Amino acid sequence: MTRFQLSEPQHLILGSACQRPDGYIFPVEHAFKGGAIGNVCKSLLARGLIEEICCAAPDVVWRYDEALGPLTLRATPLAYSALGLRDDEASLLASARVHSYAIPKDNRAEQLIDLLREPSGVSMADIQTATGWQAHSIRSLISGVLKKKMQLPVQTLRQNGAGCRYLLADA
Repeated sequence: MTRFQLSEPQHLILGSACQRPDGYIFPVEHAFKGGAIGNVCKSLLARGLIEEICCAAPDVVWRYDEALGPLTLRATPLAYSALGLRDDEASLLASARVHSYAIPKDNRAEQLIDLLREPSGVSMADIQTATGWQAHSIRSLISGVLKKKMQLPVQTLRQNGAGCRYLLADA
């Protein structure tokens, strides 16, 4: 069984979540000063004890991602093991749910995917016009959400002196 050194706030938050049937962190049952809850959750995320998942209920929203929509936090199987609530860590890790990231309907990320399906690809200027986003936000969406989370095969075609074009490889 894996043991972690947990601070008192970390232990309180994880303990409450692990007692719930859905394993959700929110709503938090204990009072914390200032931005402590955010810092505690960030540290638990970094250690893999909690994970972000898409949610629909407004009372459990952790943050809003423009591409994925509202996200909440849930205890992972590793959290149960860290608290000593389950003994067979190997079976927990093997049965850990694999999340497929879906994007909400009718949003700019969906527009971008449609643009990337063009056979010749799409330029940064075209994407900016269609979405109203700045270039750094578009690059972040492409690399973070489309490539890493959704594992879409987005290619970057560099053109001599004319910038670059982006397209889906399977388009």
